[in-house]
Order: sequence, then C-alpha cells, then structure tokens
Amino acid sequence: MKGPLLKFLKDWMLVIGMISGAGAYLVYMQIPSLHTAGPVLEFICRKAQPILLFLMLFISFSRIEPRQLVFKRWHLRNLLIQVLVFMILCLTVIWAMHSTTPLALWILRHRILFESAMLCMICPTATACAVVTGKLGGDMAQVVMYTIIINLAVSIVVPLTVPLLYPQAGISFIIAFSRILAKVFPLLILPCLTAWAVRWLMPRFHDWVASKMNLSFYLWSVSLTIAIVMSTRAIVHSGCSVLTLLGVALVSMLCCIIQFALGRVTGRKSGSRIEASQAFGQKNTVFGIWMGYTFWNPLVSVAGGFYTIWHNIHNTRQLYKTAKLIIILSAVLVISGCSRDEIEKADEQDSSRKEWYQVVRTDTLKSESVVKFIAGYPLPLGPDMVKVTFMYHSLNRSDTLALSGVVCWPVGMESSSRIWLENHYFTVRWDECPTQTPQPGMILSFSTNSIYVGADYQGLGLTRDMPQPYLNTILLGRQSLDCFMAAMAILKDIGPDLEQDYYTYNIGFSLGGAVSLAVARQIELDPALQKTVHLKKSFCGGGPYDQTAMFTSFFQDPNRELSYPIGLLAAARSMLMSNDSYLSKYDYSMLFSPTLIGNGVMDSLDLKKYNTYQIIDIMRKAGCSSLRNIFSEQVMDQESDVFRDVLKETRKLDLTIGWNPEIPILFHHSKKDETVPYVCLERVQENMSGNPNITYDIAESGSHADDARQFYTYLIFRRYDY
Repeated sequence: MKGPLLKFLKDWMLVIGMISGAGAYLVYMQIPSLHTAGPVLEFICRKAQPILLFLMLFISFSRIEPRQLVFKRWHLRNLLIQVLVFMILCLTVIWAMHSTTPLALWILRHRILFESAMLCMICPTATACAVVTGKLGGDMAQVVMYTIIINLAVSIVVPLTVPLLYPQAGISFIIAFSRILAKVFPLLILPCLTAWAVRWLMPRFHDWVASKMNLSFYLWSVSLTIAIVMSTRAIVHSGCSVLTLLGVALVSMLCCIIQFALGRVTGRKSGSRIEASQAFGQKNTVFGIWMGYTFWNPLVSVAGGFYTIWHNIHNTRQLYKTAKLIIILSAVLVISGCSRDEIEKADEQDSSRKEWYQVVRTDTLKSESVVKFIAGYPLPLGPDMVKVTFMYHSLNRSDTLALSGVVCWPVGMESSSRIWLENHYFTVRWDECPTQTPQPGMILSFSTNSIYVGADYQGLGLTRDMPQPYLNTILLGRQSLDCFMAAMAILKDIGPDLEQDYYTYNIGFSLGGAVSLAVARQIELDPALQKTVHLKKSFCGGGPYDQTAMFTSFFQDPNRELSYPIGLLAAARSMLMSNDSYLSKYDYSMLFSPTLIGNGVMDSLDLKKYNTYQIIDIMRKAGCSSLRNIFSEQVMDQESDVFRDVLKETRKLDLTIGWNPEIPILFHHSKKDETVPYVCLERVQENMSGNPNITYDIAESGSHADDARQFYTYLIFRRYDY
C-alpha cells in the first residue's frame, strides 16, 4: 500500500494543497481555542511564503543562463495588453469619480468590481510561473524574462494611478513606487543575482541545485497551500455581502480565463503559446492581495484570493492533462509501477535512463488488420499481438516529461530473443503514431514472431498538447531510448521473458531513419546503454542525417516549387526548440515570410488534426510552396546573420560527424528522392568513408514514398540481412 499511496499523494499534490489550505483555515475558524495562536500562525505564514518563493525562484534561475534571457515579441504584446486594459479600467473609474451621469453613478456603485478586474489584469506574473511552464514543456527562460519585465512595469504603472484613484490617501508616486520595489527586489531580483553569483563562484553547488528541479515544484505546492490559506482568510474576513463576493469571484474567474486564452493568441506567432499563456494568466496573487489592501479598497484584495483558486485550478488541469494522469470525478485509478521516489533515487545515482512506466491500456492487435491498414489488403502474417500503451519518463530541456509509447508481443509468447525498435516517419497529425495507428514495423514483429517497441514523438499520441520537436532528431533519439528502457521494464514485469542472448534491431524511414541513426549514435557514445539495448544492427532509410546539407541544397533554386515544403518549415521550427538555440533571439517574423505567417499555416500546423499532405495543400493554396515564400528576406540573404545562425543550428543536428559506428548500419536512399535530397546520404558516405560496418542500398530512381515502400518490403521479405 505504501508505494501506490505515496504515488497518489505526489500525483495529486496540487489538488491536496488547495483543499488542505482552504480546509485548514475553515477548521481553524471553527475551533475558538486555536484563535489565540492566530497571530503566531499568521506570522509564520507571512515569513514562510517569501522564503519559499525565494528558494523556488533561486532553483529556477540556477537552470537559466543570463544569455538565455532575451526579449521576445510576445513579451511586448502581453505587456501592452496588460497595461492598456488596466489603464482603460482605471481611467473609466477616474472619469466616473468626476462625473454625475447615470453611467458614472452605475460604475461607482460597482466600483469594487472594476477595481477587482484592474487588480487581476495588472497583477504581475507569479515567481512560480517558470516552474509550471517547465513542467508543461515550455521555455522557462522566456517566462522569467517576462516576469522581470512585468514586475518593473507594475512598479511604475500602479504608483502613477494610486494618487488619482485615492487622492485622500496621501500616497505619492515615490512612496508607492518604493513600497512596490521593496516587495519586488527580494522576491525577484535578489534570487536572480544570487543564482548567477553561485553559478560563477560555486559551480559544483550550482550544478547540484540545478539538478533539483522537482524540488521547486514541491516548494511551489507548499507555497500554494499557504497562499490558499491566506486567500481563504481574506475572503472570510472581507465583510462583503454574499452578492458582492459572487460578483468579485465571477470577475476574477473571467479575467483568469481571458488572460490564459489571450496568452495563447499572443504567443502563437512566436511559437510560444505555453510560455505566453502561463506568463499572462498565472499571477503573483500574494503580491496582488498585498497591493489591494495597501493601495486600494481592502475589499479588492478578495479578488486576488479568488484568482488564486481559479489559476491554480487551471494549472492543475494543465499539469495533469500534460502528464495524462487519469482524472475521474469520484475515483482515481492508480496503475502500479515504479514510484517517483525511485525515479528521484535513480537521479541521485546519476542514472540517465528512466525505467518508470505507467500502463494506460492493453489491447489486442490482429495481424491481418494491421497489414490491411499499411498495405491495403488483409493478410495474416502471424499470431495476434498484445499491445500495451504506456507513459514513460524522458527529458526535455533538462526537465522530466511523461511521454507515450507502445510495446507489443505475440499472444501466448513465453520468451523472445528479438526486439524491433521502430522510429516512425514524420507527421504533424497527433494520431499518426504507434499508440494510435498501426506502423510498418509492426508487420515485422508479426512476421518474425518478435517484440515491437515504438515511441510516439513528443507532441503526438497521448502528449498531443505538448510542443512538437519536429526534426530535432537528437532529442527524439534520446526519447526513443527512454521509451525502450521503459518497455524493458514492462517486459520484465508483465511480458514474455527475454532470452539471455536477445538482440535489438533499430529501424526507421524518413525522419525515423535519422532518429534511428541518432539512437545508434547515442548507444555508441554511451556504451553502458548497449548492456540493456543489445543493438545488433540499425536500418536507416531516406533520412535527413545532415540537415545543413538538406537546407542548403534547396537554396540552389529558391523559387522552385517544393514537393514537400512542410519539411523545411518543420526543420526551422525544430531549431527554435533546440536547447540554447542560436535562433532564440529571433521572432517568427524574422524567420518566416509574412505570407506564411498571415495565412493561417502555423495555426493549421499547431492544431495537429491535419496530416502532412493536407498541410502541404494549405501551404500551396497560401502561396507558400517555395523556399522564398516560406522564409523571410533575412533568411534568404545568405550573407545575413540570421542565415548564418540557421546554419549554426542545423550543424548541431548533424548526425554524420563526431563518431565512427562499430555496430552495423544499413543505409537506404533513392538518388531521386525529392523530399530528403540524396546529398544527405552523400554526407554520410563522405564523413564515414571506409567504415566496414556500414553498407549502402542505393536506389537509382523512385520518389520518397516509393523508397519507403521498397525499404519496408525489403525488411519484411528479408531482402536485407538480419
């Protein structure tokens, strides 16, 4: 019971924190004997909150280098909307104070609602926002940058309006500014400076702190509990009528919904919907409550209390949705697996592989139905298969994510000596992945009576709400290996036995071919992996192994209509997601053409409901099927800094250099491939020339699709040696 119970508590920590915070104060109110301890408890809460926030932000800043804090255009959009809406509401109230019209009198009667909306709009981004953004797969650095910007803006904007809203209070701009700055400095600027000082002066301690990202999440959970306690206290002692409380609650809820939604809109063009949405919607409500009772009507602070509830409900929903934990109104199904304590213990032991898994469902695959889906005709090639869909842990930007994958084996199988690890083809539709759709490699598993393992690429399958790395082959290769490790744990627990001399074939075509090469490369560079994978051979077909070569080859004729324009678009977007990307300083408008941005292509791509050919059709109708119509003038200028930075980023994903394979690899490619140019394979031949462990199967003709059919046909019918 201990393992599942502990896992339950950790999975539901945010919900438990919210309920326990509100419940604790309500229980306190019902026990008069505790009231004498009230001042002491309030003192503890008020002192503990800033300490927790400091530590939490210190850990977050420890994972961010100063050079990562760059200004993004969505920062300006969010800032303008927050400040302008606040100023419009503020000027409306000021006008009503100096007018006797019926509208002005109505506004003054509902002034607390207007000021509640003002507070919810101008309240700065929470210091914990970076932690949540990281958990959702976003860029923490972007959110930290906006947190600094909006706090400084609030320090100026609010003091300007206080004397106008409450002239009798005698609070000048200088007094209000100094009070706000005194709050902002220790909770925002000081953790930043401390973290960067530790980075340079105590690098070992800094590395240890940076490795404890989960600690900041748990600190936030405790901080959340205290915030809910204080918010509940503010609501209970507000002295407002029930009707007023309902009005403030409704206004704060609407502000919360609108701001999270607006953030997704402002961040869409920059590819930063998660970051912009969280920065806009997740507020430092403790700071907001303080502003309410310090500068405005104390009743306004109640809006901050309600907002705490709304934005944390949204965060809880987002986090559990991202992790795909199963939420039911009256019950929680916890499927046993390795507890997160064990995962954290593995982290402390410097283990880079996460063998945690959580089974989502178990199905039966019919071989004839799989073959019919892939080849168009039913043909039983073997016994039915057990298909286990599961979640597993992997890393992205040094944060742990829960991703999805499958492992399959023949019904009734007792033991096996062969595993097929397939890396699937490029797709932008969320359900064209192993957990949702039959894959060609599954036919190999049927026909050879073997085990099949396949990972959904991040952002697909059960993680459809996550950002998609597209052609970031190194990241996808690492995630594929993490999926394999989790599949091995499943086989050990509930699957057939693996014979002592078992071995693995690593296969993939198109993007999958490059990911397969990334998998092989990672195993060669980290021999400890081979002790578990037992890689025997890799089969890589039609892959963009050298994205620099692919990218520059299309520049030879930038006006030519491309047969597969989505490939270059995806390649550029994947560069933006790369760790320490050279392109992080550029907005979408610096990389992509106005035609592409303004015709809904990006929006269609982000929906993930269209397949690649439907997106290509959308691009062609929008006039974005040539290189010149996809990229901006800056990218097209081969002498520009933007173009040079694009090439720098593509070189980071070059899989043909820095290693010399010792485990056999077979490459298959068509010289007439119009999607992934043959020059990608030529780079392999140049950089790995003379390697006896590499063989080539080169087709003199055939399109990319023709080549894919030939590649898998040769595998299924054993044209290739394995």
